[in-house]
Amino acid sequence: MTLTLSRPVEAHLTNGTKRSRAVRVAGPGPAVREFISARQQMQSARAHAEAWYQALRHQDTRENGGMLVVGSGPARASGRQMIPVVGNWNAAPAGVTRYTEIKTPLGWLSERAVQEAMKKAEDPMLGPIQRGMGLASLADERGGWSPHRQQAMAYAVAVLTVAQLLGDPQAATHLLSLQKSND
Repeated sequence: MTLTLSRPVEAHLTNGTKRSRAVRVAGPGPAVREFISARQQMQSARAHAEAWYQALRHQDTRENGGMLVVGSGPARASGRQMIPVVGNWNAAPAGVTRYTEIKTPLGWLSERAVQEAMKKAEDPMLGPIQRGMGLASLADERGGWSPHRQQAMAYAVAVLTVAQLLGDPQAATHLLSLQKSND
């Protein structure tokens, strides 16, 4: 819940006697608002990084795919070609292709695309994540970062870099928040 005061508020306080005094509360100043905003950005970045961290660490996968059909027309000069077909076809299926997808905060993505993004990021922190090792969580259950704050933030930067390479629109904003907090 956010409390925003647009104008000063007057309250009457009593100390148990008949005398009371008026107290004027002007509301939070710009420094307080900036602190609260930075704190909310960091919480959002930590939560987003945690979602990506767990997705890459545990890799909930599924297989998907379809059938391949050999074209039934005359052979071309280059020979027959296998053509992927969706829906009805005139010839019998010639084979099946399968691919694996990983569940991420962006939805189901190709396992190959995720692996290529992890290679492209070239971050040594990604190796333990792929093997299911590393910290159990980036966040402490009481709030804030894991007790191993520097390591947790390094993992967060690594997974948000991968997320950005995979097209996550929020990852770039969260990366900036993390980099500002490290300065």
